[in-house]
Order: sequence, then C-alpha cells, then structure tokens
Amino acid sequence: MHWPTTQLTKLFNIVHPILQAPMASAAPPRLVAAVSNAGALGGFGGTDSSPEALRAAIRAIRRLTDRPFQVNLYMDHIDPYEPDAEQEEAIRARLAPHYRMLDLSAVPSARAKPIPFAEQLRVVLEERVPILNTKFGVPDRPSIQAIREAGIHLICTATTVAEAVHLAERGVSGVIAQGSEAGGHRGTFAVPADRAMIGTVALVPQVVDAVKDLPVIAAGGIMDARGVLAALVLGAAGVQMGTAFLGAP
Repeated sequence: MHWPTTQLTKLFNIVHPILQAPMASAAPPRLVAAVSNAGALGGFGGTDSSPEALRAAIRAIRRLTDRPFQVNLYMDHIDPYEPDAEQEEAIRARLAPHYRMLDLSAVPSARAKPIPFAEQLRVVLEERVPILNTKFGVPDRPSIQAIREAGIHLICTATTVAEAVHLAERGVSGVIAQGSEAGGHRGTFAVPADRAMIGTVALVPQVVDAVKDLPVIAAGGIMDARGVLAALVLGAAGVQMGTAFLGAP
C-alpha cells in the first residue's frame, strides 16, 4: 500500500507514517532495525536499561540500520510505587500458574526501580539518537535545549488536550495523542489517571485542533491499515502501534 506523505514522514525522513511503539523488553534492536529498514520508524524502550545497556542497544540498532529510529525514556518525576500487600498477593496468585507452566522461579514482589533519566539522557545526547520519545511528562528546559542542540527531535505523550498544549508550549517536535485503548503504560502526567481515559477517536481531533501546526501521532487501538487511515482522516500525521508488532517476525 502506498501511504501519503505527511508532516511526520517529512520531519522524520521516513516512508510510512507509522511508528513502532518503543516497548521495553518486547522490542529488541533486531525488531527496531527491521521496522526502520522497512520504511517506518522503529522504537527502542530504554526505560529499564542502565546507561551502559542503553548505549549498547543504540549501537546495536545502528549496526543493523542506517535509518532513523526512536528511543523512549520515562521521566524520573513520576509518583513512586506504593505496594499494597493485599493487591500484591492477588497479583502473585494470578501469575503463579503461568510461572509454573514456564518453569520459572517464584513470582517476585513488585519493586520500584529508580529511573536514571539524567544518565540515560546523557547517552542519548552523546549517541545523537534521531528521535527521543518521553513518557510521563517532558524534560526540563535546559534538557530540551541540549536535545535541540544535539539535533534530536523530541516527541512526548499526552492523554488529554491540556497535556498536549503543555507539551506544545515546551517546544516539542510532535505530540503522541494516546487514547485509552492503548496497551502497556498510560502516559498521563498532569491529571489523575481516571480523568484521562479518553478514547483515541475522541482525543486525536481535539489535540490536532489544540496544538495547531505540530504533527500529532495517534496511539491506542490501531491494529491495521483501516486504523491508520482513520487516524489520518482525524487529522493525525501518523500513528504509533505497539501490540500490532508483538507477533511480527
């Protein structure tokens, strides 16, 4: 299928207006490079990576492709995880049969991992990653200035119109409008999570209208060409798809 040229494809120098969601642990360098080599934008989830592992992954991607790709990081000011004993016990009971089936060790307790954003960002800057994708907010102004000076495009996730406007005011290159259908982590950062459960079809056109000339990337529930075309009709310049790539060779 021949996809139209959009503001996003021109900005990122890609053929297809499709971003592969940077799913930590589910999108290794080989998949990232394959997506980029196919003309879309591969994405590596660096959130759980140490600075050393992140640098190694970026270099591994570059050995496999000379095309643009994105790296995703979490902002380090998200609320800390507060464990609830009763909830954790229910989670472990639900997961235990699967751990036994796969012959794994006991289900571990959830732990809050510190996010070394400053160190990870230093690696992204030094390696001059083409596109940085942040979730749970936007970097501070000095970091944004450093990102720009390194020639890196910054895109961030919004789950409400107000979040999108905030990102636009900070000078991002594009906004990911993440609807409530999105799998994995929600990117809400400015309002309680239950106030940000807006469907993709409702959210995207509102964000497009609110951020004016910025490219908007639709995310959430898009699984095939029909979904991509629908997002473009709603005004998005492209889409980000995660679950659709989980079964990809």
